[in-house]
Amino acid sequence: ESLDATCRRVDLRSGDVEEALGQAGEPWVTMLADGADAVIQEAGPLFLCLPNGEVLKNGQKERWMLEYELNYWKDVKPPSDATRQRLEESLWAPLQRLNSGFAPTEDVAVWWAAPEA
Repeated sequence: ESLDATCRRVDLRSGDVEEALGQAGEPWVTMLADGADAVIQEAGPLFLCLPNGEVLKNGQKERWMLEYELNYWKDVKPPSDATRQRLEESLWAPLQRLNSGFAPTEDVAVWWAAPEA
């Protein structure tokens, strides 16, 4: 998978700013509507839009962090369908059942502190 498919480096002087910020989410699109200066004030002129919608700000100042994130996202491989299914069945579904059926007691106030968790 290419680096472009996992994260995007955004330079406000480039033409793909609106598309990249659109993927980063509503607050960034709204900020861009106020003009590039609003985005620059918040994130700097060079930043990274990560696949999870987060924005790594101020890439021009924190180049080491930008390079680290680029390398990380380039090397991360999404889990296989079998792995996702196994995690759903063995981890996420049981935790969801525990969460949805939990009733606090004097000894256990939150579901994630229950012995079953």
